[in-house]
Amino acid sequence: MSDPYDYIKTPKGLEDFCTKATSSLLEGDFLTFDTEFIRERTYAPQLCLIQIATAQQAAIVDPLADGMDLQPLLDIFANHDIVKVLHAGRQDIEILLELMEELPKNIFDTQIAAMVCGFGESVGYETLVKKITKKGLDKTARFSNWAQRPLSKRQLDYAIGDVTHLRDIYTHLLKKIEKADRYHWIEEEMQALLNPKTYEVDPMRLLFKLKLRTSKPHVLARAFHLVKWRENQAMVDDKPRQSIIRDDLIAELATQYPKTIDEFRKTRGIRDRLLARKIAEGIIDVLTTASALPPQECPTLPAPINETAIDPLTQDLLRVLLKYISEKEEVAERILAPSKDLMALIRHKNKADLACLKGWRYEIFGKLALEFMDEKIALSVKDGKVLLTKNS
Repeated sequence: MSDPYDYIKTPKGLEDFCTKATSSLLEGDFLTFDTEFIRERTYAPQLCLIQIATAQQAAIVDPLADGMDLQPLLDIFANHDIVKVLHAGRQDIEILLELMEELPKNIFDTQIAAMVCGFGESVGYETLVKKITKKGLDKTARFSNWAQRPLSKRQLDYAIGDVTHLRDIYTHLLKKIEKADRYHWIEEEMQALLNPKTYEVDPMRLLFKLKLRTSKPHVLARAFHLVKWRENQAMVDDKPRQSIIRDDLIAELATQYPKTIDEFRKTRGIRDRLLARKIAEGIIDVLTTASALPPQECPTLPAPINETAIDPLTQDLLRVLLKYISEKEEVAERILAPSKDLMALIRHKNKADLACLKGWRYEIFGKLALEFMDEKIALSVKDGKVLLTKNS
């Protein structure tokens, strides 16, 4: 049985809800929210539903309803004095950025909060619901086509559960964080969610994801320019980037470098819309332009880490130390130090510019990690438990 909620399909209904909600929100209440969207057929996510709840109200807003004006709700998202609570909210915030042309203010992500409260790495919403509210979720509507209308009661009941349970989860986690004085532990992660650069498309990152098996300057240049061409084409056509041209085909074209239409047609994997003469000629022009660049203007990829130069036993022991601290402090390992940071720590020690060597992370883990590598402390086992001992 779901909590009572409104299904808002008119601008007047949304305006009335937001007017009533704003007064309580400005007096210390908080807003939980979630979205349902599809992105299989478009470049940007297509927003299909917005679920919102305060302590007293809950509602599902239909952004696809005729004449719907979301501005009253967007004003709440833009209000810095109102706390907005969500779970694993990067994609939700990406959608709001598209709608608002600015990032929402004063966000609290319960997935991040859970990582400093002993719930482990990237804990899912369903897990938190079970552990904190002792309730289960009906997940049968999880993979719905949220763009279809009408939506069934089962779909709507499932959707509203993503914000009604979130009220209890937020209250529970906030109490734990405040009691342990750990709010500043998660502020850095929250700020990353509200950094515009988090949502910018980085062609270099997309180039790196191609996993090219070469570092030849002009192969990288051709791949890089094809990635940028694809991104622009995907935006113009409003289609997912992989439907424009797949990653493996970009790598093939960058490596083989077809210079004529005939060579292009013979490239492995070419088919369908890419065979259109205008598109083929456009891709060949991109490849030709990239190939004419001076080597110094071609992109370069980060040098691969020479893992063989790092003692694997040192890595393993440092991971044991990280796990020990993680369990002792009840904070997820990833928020303390991801694997790549451990490797950098081993290579550069205190000269590394790493989060685990700053602030609260340094105090509970980084300092001990440096002492461990300097042989000032050691790991030992007593009564089946790992302990830290100081070396004399």
